Amino acid sequence: MGDDGRLRPVGLPTLARGPGEIAALRKIADVEEAGEIVVGLPLSMDGGEGPAARAARSLGEILARELKRPVRYFDESLSPARAEKIL
Repeated sequence: MGDDGRLRPVGLPTLARGPGEIAALRKIADVEEAGEIVVGLPLSMDGGEGPAARAARSLGEILARELKRPVRYFDESLSPARAEKIL
């Protein structure tokens, strides 16, 4: 968040899954003073949660525990369509 209390976009590196990913995320969250973690939730078009959404929730639980920050889930089911519309 910026000094004015508003959110500010930050370009972050892409991290590879695997050993060290949680430590790398912790470092980024600490450096950027992240107040919360946002995890994309790939819901089905009917709003249901399939295997990918369950995996995202599992990751969110791990991040909340390990990074000691609240996790918010963001419905990303139509994100590509939204991005295309904006472009």
